[in-house]
Amino acid sequence: MIAPSSYRMTQKSDILNRFLLVLFLALILVYCVNQIRDSDSFFHLKVGQLIWETKQVPHADIFSYTAYGAPWLVHEWLAQVIFYSVQSGFGFWGLIFFVALLGFLTYFIVYKLATARGVTGYVAAAFLFFAGYFTFGFWIPRPQIFTYLAFALLIYCLENYRREPRQKYLYLSAGVLWFWANVSASFILGLAILGFYALAEAAKFLWPRLLGYAKFLRNDVRRLAWAFLASLGLSFINPNTYKIFLYSLEIRGAVKYLNVLEWRSILVSLGGARVAAFFCLFVLADAFLVWYLGFRKASPAVESASHYGAGRDITFLGLVLGVSLLPFLSMRHCAYWPIVAVPPLIAGLSETVGMFIKERSAKIISVFLLIAGLYLLLARFFVWQSPFSGTPVNSIMLPLGASDFIEANGIKGPLFNLYNEGGFLIWRFWPEEKVAIDGRSDVYGPELLEENSLIAAAGSGWQKLVDDKYKINYFILPYWSEGLLTESADLARGLLKDNFELVYWDDSAAVFLRNSEQNKKIIAEYGLAHINPFEDPALVPKEEVNEVRGELKALTARFPNSAGVQEYARRFSESHLQF
Repeated sequence: MIAPSSYRMTQKSDILNRFLLVLFLALILVYCVNQIRDSDSFFHLKVGQLIWETKQVPHADIFSYTAYGAPWLVHEWLAQVIFYSVQSGFGFWGLIFFVALLGFLTYFIVYKLATARGVTGYVAAAFLFFAGYFTFGFWIPRPQIFTYLAFALLIYCLENYRREPRQKYLYLSAGVLWFWANVSASFILGLAILGFYALAEAAKFLWPRLLGYAKFLRNDVRRLAWAFLASLGLSFINPNTYKIFLYSLEIRGAVKYLNVLEWRSILVSLGGARVAAFFCLFVLADAFLVWYLGFRKASPAVESASHYGAGRDITFLGLVLGVSLLPFLSMRHCAYWPIVAVPPLIAGLSETVGMFIKERSAKIISVFLLIAGLYLLLARFFVWQSPFSGTPVNSIMLPLGASDFIEANGIKGPLFNLYNEGGFLIWRFWPEEKVAIDGRSDVYGPELLEENSLIAAAGSGWQKLVDDKYKINYFILPYWSEGLLTESADLARGLLKDNFELVYWDDSAAVFLRNSEQNKKIIAEYGLAHINPFEDPALVPKEEVNEVRGELKALTARFPNSAGVQEYARRFSESHLQF
């Protein structure tokens, strides 16, 4: 019989553990809430709207004037329709929370995979939060989030089939892969995983010494092979049929030319503290899992046990190591790793470390987790740049103000923009205006991308492209980012010499308008003849100091909260105190 005091202590411990479970699951949800700051999110909304309204998936470019009519493979159509449906019904905050819910669902599946291996609930949730923390920023309205969900669902189905070989899990796997093939061309990863499971379990059947915890019958292995073939066939049921399999080959040249950071290896970004911390966790965890899943010596009873997660597991080790290669191919693939690595990692650490933790130590750890969890929850809501304390759309990373100015003054194109801003400008201006370029590297190809870069850098012959080939009327140049500021400086300087006037400047973008008769009134009202935010204010000639002061006064009145205007004014004042 349990003593009353012991019973009360057990009750308190159970309540604390349940609270910790709820707390860390809630933390996963709120940390997946991210302000919309990516231009491509808006492009996907516009494509979703187009498909929804026309009931057709486009196959040629209609958004740009540079590549109009070029072949376009819309491989993310289903994700785009879903995004648009949510946003049109619930607004941008609704879209943000929808994405966060998808993130929560994905990590909850990972949590279920961990608890299926015998891990205590609150331990699994807490460890999952800390391991997944580095990838919560990936949860933004882009089709890749559906691939993370599909990836987790596929692993969940296949692991359940290995634990209990029932055909319903294979039917679900095939359905997941059909869904994946209609939200992203990355579904080939899912096919590779399913094929790997079939081969690995067949190898175990043929060579019993390689067996982990499962002992499949011949029919069980055969069903996996049939599931792979069925999934392969279902993948062709999409608006692009076989072409979706060739997408990665089509964009290879453009990807190589653009050298976009998220498409580059994780090794390129190791200078950042967050990436370096993730990389250390990633390497140490994989080293542990090689031992735990591949070389750990378990007792004969454990090795022969049918308990899920018992003994060595060569299949899952191969899966972990295969997925661990993905971040070296592309930074955007980092989010796959916690999904597959965390369940066996938590199980292994719990089993290995748990034997050294006494009851008193466990209570101390629980209290520490409680304090840490509450702090992290409060920090998410109240610290600087909390996504809950501002607007749903980031007005610094996206040219909201510049777009409002252009629309309010009836400025017409053609417009010139850089690669990063195209998606947002399509959302704001199409079909009235077409963009110069956007994030669809497969549409533009290396030739047009090089042409855009030539204008952006004010390279040799750029004026002919601007004045003669495209007859560009205005430019939207990003301002706030230091990298883009440097990139745009030569072009801004060239525009001011080539009959363009600066008519708008805020913390996000600058607008340069052609000095023509049709734009005369706008330039007279808003033109900044002496200020160039892309130049050091210390370089302002002394004969223009008074004019700059007058323009700064007008700018400060228009943008009283602009950090960029205030910083320019401060540096200008320090450089021209004597005037």
